[in-house]
Amino acid sequence: MKKSFQLGLLLILLSPVSYATIRTVSNDAINPAQFTTIQNAINASTSGDTVYVNVSATQYTDFIIDRKIILIGGGYKTNSQFHLITWLGNITFKATAGNDPSGSIIEGCRITFISIAAGTLPVNDIKLFRNSITTIATAANPSCENWNIYNNIIGGVDGGYNSKNVKIQNNIIVGGVSFFFDPATIIDHNVFHNAIFLYVGNSTITNNIFTTQSIVMRQSVVDNNTFNNNLYNTTTVGNSPPYDSFEGTTNTGGGNFVGVDPLYESVANFEFFNDVNNYRLKSGSPVRNAATDGSDLGIYGGAHPFPSGGAPGSGYDLSALPAIPEITSADVQNSSIQPTTLLRVRVKATVH
Repeated sequence: MKKSFQLGLLLILLSPVSYATIRTVSNDAINPAQFTTIQNAINASTSGDTVYVNVSATQYTDFIIDRKIILIGGGYKTNSQFHLITWLGNITFKATAGNDPSGSIIEGCRITFISIAAGTLPVNDIKLFRNSITTIATAANPSCENWNIYNNIIGGVDGGYNSKNVKIQNNIIVGGVSFFFDPATIIDHNVFHNAIFLYVGNSTITNNIFTTQSIVMRQSVVDNNTFNNNLYNTTTVGNSPPYDSFEGTTNTGGGNFVGVDPLYESVANFEFFNDVNNYRLKSGSPVRNAATDGSDLGIYGGAHPFPSGGAPGSGYDLSALPAIPEITSADVQNSSIQPTTLLRVRVKATVH
């Protein structure tokens, strides 16, 4: 007797990844868990607990993270039997004198909006990876430091002027990056797909691939940055360095590729993102091994090469699954048993 499982709570319960107490959440009555809402699971948790959120056909309600939580979903696009995902709405980090969400981790989710509650204490050391996120706002009234954002598909990232030491690495960005002015900001090994830079200064911008067909990527007040070893597919003003004064002080840099086709394996249109795109570089690409660290430019080089969720061209290659085991089958060895007899099950899983 063989049973296939949707990536979900069984996967979670057998995962070797654990941080303090584990809470499980499902808003699907067919696949129940300890909690039906993420907020209730967080409210029951202490700092450092893990909240596993099951895949579902229904979006989860908005919630506030006011303590350190490791939140892990089942993926933002899954090549499983029912193609269910962990779909979240708005996530708000809120730090007060008694509760601090600094150090939280979110992975494996489709998310509409991530922000910090205005007027609260700083929220630091947040890690966001292997998600699909429409918008990230890393600071409002409070400052925030040491956010690491990598291996995501992102609409836009807004630094709110006072974010510090934010690292944006190995993401596909289809909206833009804006309002970052801290010298410790690192924007590295991303693919900017018809996306813009707006109010970005003092930052280090390296090993990225910028492609566009119709927009001006470099918008107002992009100054005093260092641009090294990036590729720009066009020489249109505003879409490639040059390192002159652009509404402010001078940008600097070198080793950039201007007016050059990156020669992706398969990207038909530089204007519209499609999840069947293959952003790996062909063997003849001019930016193979051309990064400052000797790796390829774009999402498959650098510190966090983009993980694959399926075969290139399948629609799942860019669907990075959470870094936990996925149960693919459970084979019941003795389908007929007597009372007190052990049920023997052979489980197979894939490690991401």
